[in-house]
Amino acid sequence: MIKKADLPFKVTDKEHAIIHLSGEAPILLLGRSGTGKTTSCLYRLWTNFISYWRIAQETGAPFLPRLDWAFAAPAEDDEDGNPEDDEQADSYEAADVQPSFERQDEEEDQDYGEYDHLHQIFVTKNPVLCTEVHKNFYELCRACDETADHVDAEYQEIPPRLQDVEDLSYPLFLTSKHLLMMLDGSLGQPYFFERDEDGSLGVTVRGWEEQGDVLGISLMDQDSDDEDFMGMNNDYDEDVQQQEAAAGLRQQKLDPRKEVTYEVFASTIWPKIKKKAKYHPSLVWTEIMSFIKGSFEALATSEGHLSEKDYIEVGRKKAPNFSGVRETVYQVFERYDHFKKQNLLFDEADLVSDIFKRLKSMDELPWIVHQLYVDETQDFTQAELSVLLRITQHPNDMFLTGDTAQGIMRGISFRFCDLKSLFFHAKKSLAAGNQTMLNEPKQVYQLTHSYRSHGGILALASAVLDLMVEFFPESFDKLKKDQGLLDGPLPLLMESCSPQDLAILLQGNNRKASHIEFGAHQAILVVNDEAKEKMPDMLSRHSIVLTIYESKGLEFDDILLYNFFTDSQATKEWRVVTTFLETLAACPHYEKQAESLHVIDAEMLTQPNRPRALAFEANEHKILNSELKYLYTALTRARVNVWIFDEDEEKRAPMFEYFKARQLVRCISQSEDGNSEFTHMVFAMKSSPEDWVKRGDEMMSQALYEVAVNCYRMGGDDNKEQLAVAHCQAQGALKLKDTPRKMREEFVCSAHKFLHCGEVIKAATCLQNAREFELAAKLFQRVKKFQEAARLFQRSGKHADTSDCYEKLGWYNRAVELLDKEELHELAIDCLKRYQTKIQEMRGTDREMLKVLESNKPGAQFTLEILYFKLVKFNHKHRNKPKMLSALDHLPYVDQLEFLEKHQYLHEAVQLMLRGGQSSHSNVAQMLLRHGATRDALHHAEKGPDVDVRGKCHHTLALELYFEMEEKSQHEELHIDSSKKEIVSHFQKAASAFEETENNNSAGMASLVIAMMQNRISDAQKAFGFFRKVSPFANEAGMVEAMKIIVRSVSNGQLSDCQWLVTAIETLLTVISTLWKPDSREKHSRCTLYLKLYGLHQDDKDPNQLIAYRRQKNLCADVLSEISRWKDKRTVHFNNQDISFKLSLYLVGVLKEWIKICRNWLDNHVSRNIQCRSFQEGRCIGSRSCDNNKCRHLHEPFIRETALKGLKALLLKVKLEDVLHRGVKSLWDVVLNVPSGKKTLNDELTALTDDTATSAAFEKLMKHFVVPESHHLRNLTENEVVMRMFRDALDSANLKSFIQEMVNCWCCSPLQVQCKSSDWFVRATILVSLFKIQHIDLKKVYFNIKRQLQGSDLLDEQTRYAFISFERDSVIIHLCGQFYEAFDALKDDPISSVFAYSKFVKILGDRNIPMLFPKMPLFLFWHEVFITVALTSFAKLSSEPGRFVLPATYLATLPFVSAMLPPGSRSIQWSINSVSRDKESIKSFGVHIQHLAGVLCGSKMRMNLFSYLFRPRRDFDYIKAERCLILALVVLANVGLLLDPPVEVPLMEALMRLELPEDAPTRLKNGLQSIKKSHGIADLVDVLQRMLKEREDEYLLLCEWKWNPQRKEGIQHQQLKSLGMFPSAFVNFVHTLPHAEHEKENKAARVLLRRHIETGNLKQSCEKQMLKDKHYHSEGDVLGEWSATNEEDISSNAEEAQREKDEFINYLPEEQEDRSARVLQRFFRNLTLRGHIETGNLKQRCEQQMLKEQHYHSEGHVPHEDCATNEEEISISAEEAQREKDEFDKYLREEQEDRSARVLQRFFRRLTFTGRIEGGNIREKDVNNNNLRKYSHSMTLQRISVEFAGHRSKQKKLTNHHLSLI
Repeated sequence: MIKKADLPFKVTDKEHAIIHLSGEAPILLLGRSGTGKTTSCLYRLWTNFISYWRIAQETGAPFLPRLDWAFAAPAEDDEDGNPEDDEQADSYEAADVQPSFERQDEEEDQDYGEYDHLHQIFVTKNPVLCTEVHKNFYELCRACDETADHVDAEYQEIPPRLQDVEDLSYPLFLTSKHLLMMLDGSLGQPYFFERDEDGSLGVTVRGWEEQGDVLGISLMDQDSDDEDFMGMNNDYDEDVQQQEAAAGLRQQKLDPRKEVTYEVFASTIWPKIKKKAKYHPSLVWTEIMSFIKGSFEALATSEGHLSEKDYIEVGRKKAPNFSGVRETVYQVFERYDHFKKQNLLFDEADLVSDIFKRLKSMDELPWIVHQLYVDETQDFTQAELSVLLRITQHPNDMFLTGDTAQGIMRGISFRFCDLKSLFFHAKKSLAAGNQTMLNEPKQVYQLTHSYRSHGGILALASAVLDLMVEFFPESFDKLKKDQGLLDGPLPLLMESCSPQDLAILLQGNNRKASHIEFGAHQAILVVNDEAKEKMPDMLSRHSIVLTIYESKGLEFDDILLYNFFTDSQATKEWRVVTTFLETLAACPHYEKQAESLHVIDAEMLTQPNRPRALAFEANEHKILNSELKYLYTALTRARVNVWIFDEDEEKRAPMFEYFKARQLVRCISQSEDGNSEFTHMVFAMKSSPEDWVKRGDEMMSQALYEVAVNCYRMGGDDNKEQLAVAHCQAQGALKLKDTPRKMREEFVCSAHKFLHCGEVIKAATCLQNAREFELAAKLFQRVKKFQEAARLFQRSGKHADTSDCYEKLGWYNRAVELLDKEELHELAIDCLKRYQTKIQEMRGTDREMLKVLESNKPGAQFTLEILYFKLVKFNHKHRNKPKMLSALDHLPYVDQLEFLEKHQYLHEAVQLMLRGGQSSHSNVAQMLLRHGATRDALHHAEKGPDVDVRGKCHHTLALELYFEMEEKSQHEELHIDSSKKEIVSHFQKAASAFEETENNNSAGMASLVIAMMQNRISDAQKAFGFFRKVSPFANEAGMVEAMKIIVRSVSNGQLSDCQWLVTAIETLLTVISTLWKPDSREKHSRCTLYLKLYGLHQDDKDPNQLIAYRRQKNLCADVLSEISRWKDKRTVHFNNQDISFKLSLYLVGVLKEWIKICRNWLDNHVSRNIQCRSFQEGRCIGSRSCDNNKCRHLHEPFIRETALKGLKALLLKVKLEDVLHRGVKSLWDVVLNVPSGKKTLNDELTALTDDTATSAAFEKLMKHFVVPESHHLRNLTENEVVMRMFRDALDSANLKSFIQEMVNCWCCSPLQVQCKSSDWFVRATILVSLFKIQHIDLKKVYFNIKRQLQGSDLLDEQTRYAFISFERDSVIIHLCGQFYEAFDALKDDPISSVFAYSKFVKILGDRNIPMLFPKMPLFLFWHEVFITVALTSFAKLSSEPGRFVLPATYLATLPFVSAMLPPGSRSIQWSINSVSRDKESIKSFGVHIQHLAGVLCGSKMRMNLFSYLFRPRRDFDYIKAERCLILALVVLANVGLLLDPPVEVPLMEALMRLELPEDAPTRLKNGLQSIKKSHGIADLVDVLQRMLKEREDEYLLLCEWKWNPQRKEGIQHQQLKSLGMFPSAFVNFVHTLPHAEHEKENKAARVLLRRHIETGNLKQSCEKQMLKDKHYHSEGDVLGEWSATNEEDISSNAEEAQREKDEFINYLPEEQEDRSARVLQRFFRNLTLRGHIETGNLKQRCEQQMLKEQHYHSEGHVPHEDCATNEEEISISAEEAQREKDEFDKYLREEQEDRSARVLQRFFRRLTFTGRIEGGNIREKDVNNNNLRKYSHSMTLQRISVEFAGHRSKQKKLTNHHLSLI
């Protein structure tokens, strides 16, 4: 049931409706002076308050649900949605009259989670008004039984934070400053003001002190003695300082910042920043505080103020001043802001902005506020109101009242219509979930009935408002005219300018009195305090004189407005009123926006000496705005009479004339005879003493103490007068901050007066301000204000008295906490015991007191044990050992021992441990050892059972003795042998003890020091073993130190030494990495182990600190020079990161030394175990015959031991460089990621390795052992046993990660890079297979490349089609895939493998791009492998036992390649044995072997390896040339055995053409000469045997296939000893002349051509030659001359022809006619080429086509016509050629030239290939885009090929045609 509240007196219906208006949206209540705004606000607050608590007491629990709260930044202005500044109608809604919280009963039941009691806040700017409302509210509470609990909490101290306010302390009545201070403390860090943990101020902020009592005695800022910020005098009482220092007071700091108020701005800052500005400071201050910094738009900026652009764009209605000169005002603001920052100043807007920003960053408010009531809203800035909107969870329940006509607060420009805009924008930024929290108010409610003034006064006030409407319509809200309840007399206007005349007028008929006596209900109002001081004594002595600002909120019967215009800040500006008056007179019905109707006395406008009219200028006359508001406020203070007097006739004239012309005043003047025309009227009316006393009470409540003194004096109440005098004196003391001594004296005097009046609390407050804290505390204690007394006792340093007050309050928790804080531990113990006793006494007796005691129970941190422990520490600190030990007995044994140990009471600790047998001697020894008493520890350890402790004692003592020995040896000469023996003895005992207890780490440390002292490798090795056995992981740092000793003792390491040194380097890198970044638990444990080795231990107090014992010999002593500087300290502390850096530098130095040593060792081994290149070429036989006298390489054939040593050395070198590369890279990552990474360490690490070192070492390994250049190393792979040794060597190097990374790098290369060569894939196949890399699937790799190539536009045509080929059925053949198929088939089908490899070679040979080939040693190796497999397979397939010959190195490749096959695969010989005999395979074998042989000599393919390797050049590679030569000899040696004769001729012809440079090695030169002189296969085999013997002491094997199931081998072989089985002659090859004579024969043939032409038998010779050519081609031969011919060799000129003719005369042999005919054919081709070039337009067409193709390729296209073309499909018939030519002619029209040119190119290309196949081996040449002549030459060559190769009949006709021409 809803309970309605009763109001103290009856209100109007309109007010009643507003008081009970529902809270759908914030309520804006506007009303002029005296209309009851504040009353309505208070009654609405009371109604909601009492209604809620009546329900809450019935339910017994809070029932307001807690809502979510969300915040967003202020939204951008929405011009379309912004509410207009229209005037609001006087309307209100009164249908729903229940308070907003009562609507909860009508809502559906929801589970809101948490519920709260009603929390209300009333806030206003005026502290007097705040106090008055507070007092009236609690008067209402005292009249209700339901609010008794709230009345008890009325005077409770308000906490500094909103979240700490208790429910019963609500509602809060706060000034805006107090609320802002609470918000600053409530929002958390960062605070605007420095604060303590509880949110209270940690500093004193001047002008923002705590509020005192309601009568205005405020507590002064206790550190306000400091000079003012502008340099005021600082006269501090030194005696008081000394007293406070003696009492141990902790003075509260003073905030160095000072607040800028308007007074400070106008008096101090404005003169320094105004420069040439002529504006009034109040107007500029208003612009800054209300708009630039105080608008809600300014809050949205990061700087807290508007930018110049935004300020200029502010609307004129909102900011009417300075609308045209805002740039100048903004410059003034910038100077002000700079001045403020330079002088540590702040203004209230800075605090508001800071609070708003922190509010914006909060996800949830830590407090609950349901309702907010704002009175005098016109005194707030928009920024302040924006903050108020956001501190309540229920902004719709806000209630705001005000009157902009009374807005006289300096710096504030406010309109209620702007407030509506503020709500509109705030609506967008406040939300809870998906619901909008804030509703925009649709109207402003108005109160129009004035309860204060009658109609006459209101009419005059309305006339003032008319002026404001006329001149400043935007500066305030326009309302309906106020209505007085009664009519009354018009205000009086005194025309006299003399104060004497005024006195006479005021006295009326009572002129004989010596003074003018006013009544209690009359007041004189002046503009400011200065005007009050200038008041005549006869007026001010017995009257109430107030400034207009002080009178705000007060009301009197009669008001005398004294010298308002005289003291006004406006001067000539008043003359604009005359202009307005004339306007009114000219327009009698002028009612523009006026507050009242106008009746003008026309005669007034005709009077002489009228004031001159002045046109109104908004920017120049802004000051009138505030002056008119002051005038309006003053007039509305009166209830009955208003008298206006002014001495300045000129300044008052415009307004006086205006008032009189409007007939709103009565004029009164003193006649010449001294009689006034209003003699019967008397202003000064006497009042009764009771009225005066009552008025005095009112003045006291308003803190107007001087006025109150006069009132009490007039009322005759001496006691109250003395009380007011005391207040007045206290208030005056506050103004004496510049003279602190005098100020304190005044406070003491006022305290004495307060005591005389019986006001103890006020006296105590004054004593507190006088810094007499102890006296003030005793006064509070006397009146049982123990809380205040405790605070002041604490401030005065009387902590025992403070604790006593806390005990009387029952606050034992604070009492004990204070005593503990002040180290009064004995008193704290006694207090805690009293609490425990009192708790026992109160149980069952006084439950209320028991409840208080339990709620204030000392915290868990205050137990007797803890307090005794603190007492022990206190006595230890003050060296009171007996009391310390006495208190220590109250603690547990463990705590006692810990304390004694910590504070080095070792003797007492030993006694405590041995007392009653609580600990053994071993435990005692450990304790003593921890504290450096090593000998005593050893003494007890010898008595104890723990062997490990005994070893630690020996070890520690040895370290200390070692240190002492080194210290003494530096300063004096002594024999150290005895000391050294003692030290070694202790170390040995320690090592034995540690070994016995299996403490391997400590045993290793002891052995390491022994090794260092005696320099013995055996001790170092022993230490190494101990460190390696450390559990759970080895101590790598100890292993490194042990190995450092071992390395330095080894002069020239063996391979085993190199092996463990590489491992040591890897370990050392791990140690450095772990030291730098122990980012896991294991690494952290390892790091601790390492540091312990170097004598560094973790500091238990600080994990970032390490400790080293100064008096011990530590390994880190040489690294850390700081240890030697701390001679007087037992321990030295280091930063963890610094230690890591320095130890890392030290270890990097060791690493550099080891790397240098290891590289030297490995280089020596590699040099001694790899063959000299000169030896491999055959240039030298021994080291003496080597060209390099200093050559250290091998000069003899490899033996197995030497080869294995070289292989292992190079593997170790690769591993070393890989370890370095990976380790240094990981260290770089660690060092860069650590904040304290040092540049020095980076430089050291950079110098350790080279990015290419690993690759270079690996290339050397490949070059010499994996795929050697000269020949395969049979010593390492000739059988499974040796191959297993080879594999073991590879596996031991552990290079898989390096190989995988390298191959991955190749596989991830760009497609363009991958397609440049097949070498990377072939090499990757060997590495992945040989090293068994599991994570790389080469099949997927080549499939991926194949997929990319099919549709790739990224590659040029040549590169793309060099890597991919097309079969007739459009099956794509990928070059890498073809090789992989060949390799992969070795494990199952060797025959298919040979066929696939043959296809791979065929594609490579046809491409004829050397760069596309694998590197030559790699290619020759695989050629040797597959020739071996082919011969073996052919032998297996042969019907008769097939015999063949192979070098031993060739046969050794089979186990090597078998080792590459996947695990579980059969060997190659096993796979060959499983091959079944197939006629088709046998038939195909010959073709594929011809392909293998053809690539060597260029037979049936364009590539000729002989021509490529034997071509003359500077860098002639004799090793590769010799290997290729031997390969050819092997093939030839098997002709007649297994191979068919067709391979013989091309090979022999190619061999016969080979030539060597003059400086060629003798072995190769002799071998080639012997080949050329050979007469048969037997001779070639003999040459082969001799070359193998000379090259590597190798022999030729005679092999045959016969499967041996026991050995699982099928190749049965023996060394070839006889050549009888080989033919003594060649099978098909006809031996010809040497190459030099052959060249002469060619020249002679050309001469012979001339003779045939002259004699006429040319035709017969040509026909004869054609028949021979036909027969020759049928036998599979190709023209040898054309295999090495290119287009440039074809052209011949006239001079050559003449030279050939001359030579012909000398060479007429008939037997050379056939060869001459062949030369004749070449001659005709040249002539045809000339003809096409000269007669046709081929050159022009080619140029056009080149330009088109260049443009086409630049756009990323590839000609699609040739995408599927290969050589086998190029051959076309004569009909097809004719069809292509017809197609070309068809598109010769001009508009299709581009297409025709492309068709022409295609036509020529296809005919060219036909010519090459049928008429000679003519090869296309790449077209050079920069050389059109060569391009034309090539295209013409294609046309020649057409002439000779199209078809036979056409060729004969062409020949006859040429003959006829000749």
